Amino acid sequence: MKRFIIEVPDAAASRMEKGLRCKASVFMRNGRKGILTMKAYKHQTGAHPKGELIRTLSYGWVKATPENYIIRGCLPRTMGPVDMLHAINQDVIEVKNAIIDNEIVDRV
Repeated sequence: MKRFIIEVPDAAASRMEKGLRCKASVFMRNGRKGILTMKAYKHQTGAHPKGELIRTLSYGWVKATPENYIIRGCLPRTMGPVDMLHAINQDVIEVKNAIIDNEIVDRV
């Protein structure tokens, strides 16, 4: 049976002692046999800003972040295909107007 030594960084060990999870990768260090090294992932929690609601659509919404616009639509399955296509077209027109209005307000 092969025995391994696992090196765990202090930050990961303290999280595990508290009973918290620690996502990490385990690998052989420098090709040395029998020594495994654990490297904790460095996740950025809450790093992205929340989008600002620009307009509520009939079947969704439009939000703006500093980098991009987020458009979400959700249509019920009970609608027929013709009604769905009409609703999508109307929402696209509303999204275009909302983006133009937002750009005008930001520049003034």
